[in-house]
Amino acid sequence: MESHNLSSLIHRLHIWARDDLDGIATIRPETNGIGGFALSHWRHYRDNVGLGSDTFMPTELFYTRLRQWQGWEYTKKKKVPMFSPTIFDADLSEDHNRGKENAALCRGIILDVEHSCIRPDEWPGLLPELQMILYSSFGHTDKAPRFRICIPRTHYVSPFVHEMLGKMIEQSTGPDGLWR
Repeated sequence: MESHNLSSLIHRLHIWARDDLDGIATIRPETNGIGGFALSHWRHYRDNVGLGSDTFMPTELFYTRLRQWQGWEYTKKKKVPMFSPTIFDADLSEDHNRGKENAALCRGIILDVEHSCIRPDEWPGLLPELQMILYSSFGHTDKAPRFRICIPRTHYVSPFVHEMLGKMIEQSTGPDGLWR
């Protein structure tokens, strides 16, 4: 994407985010300005019911939980519990419980990185203005790194703005050569 197009996207995102924040700022206002995540929890990738959610988890507690979760052992990737920085509303769709149609509110960004030319230790230098937690995911090896980047946010956003933030990160790290 050319610089002008990225600037235009950023400008539109600021407008949408401002409009979102006006309405969303009333949700858990005591957490506004504090870095953290909203988390929906799932037993495994096929779980369509879920284990509930944490509408807000401060970054420090999230980090502590990640350390605990990383200590658990699983023999199959398909059995690993999952989480999402999105709060879902099952009533928003008759077909899904955790799809785009059910996304109600987001806080925090979690990037699932596989097949990247960027090593995990290089990411903080690419996005120095963002606080981030990086950890290896199932199947990670030195030759085939698989990891997640968790970026806490200080406010809730709509699913649309959340998606645009992810696209901006992808564009700012440059699509050519970073993803295979």
